[in-house]
Amino acid sequence: MAAVVESVAQACLDAGHQGVNAMLVMWAFGIDTLFKDIAAELGRSVDETTLEPVTLSYYHYAKTLTLRDFIEASAVINTVSRNTGRFFTDYDVLITPTLSRLPQDIGYYSQKRNMSFREFFVLCDDSMAYLPLFNMSRLPAISLPLGMSQSNLPIGVQFGAKLGAESTLIRLAAQLEKIMPWHDRTPAVFVN
Repeated sequence: MAAVVESVAQACLDAGHQGVNAMLVMWAFGIDTLFKDIAAELGRSVDETTLEPVTLSYYHYAKTLTLRDFIEASAVINTVSRNTGRFFTDYDVLITPTLSRLPQDIGYYSQKRNMSFREFFVLCDDSMAYLPLFNMSRLPAISLPLGMSQSNLPIGVQFGAKLGAESTLIRLAAQLEKIMPWHDRTPAVFVN
């Protein structure tokens, strides 16, 4: 799914439309400086001997970003925040799945994979499409393990609310924990 959306986005850019992957820019902007500072403190280099392939690609991508990229991404995030905030003038809570599919096998999201940061970001977006809205808008959200799959894996449900409404989410979580208790639900393999 994410690959299709990425190809459509690229087709729009190729057709002359403007766009910015605000989350990608915001995740990466300035991280190159942080990596360099940490490496200097530790007396290490920032290269393939100290970073996994995806993380190294993240570092190199961050080095390409400009202040203009940051400002454009910030404008997108501001628009998303305001539009999402307007939604909550009519509704108390937005309910979404936590993930768009069941969790992947251990290692699926390994940053040792031979892919770029952008490809890794798309890989993550493919299953975590509902999470960035609240990261971008800076609105409160909570994810609760309210179901179990047929393969005995927890299924999360995310609840988002308006700015400052963390108490609404905590009260709802407490209510749901009484109605749909999850404390005794565990997968076949777990750490206690």
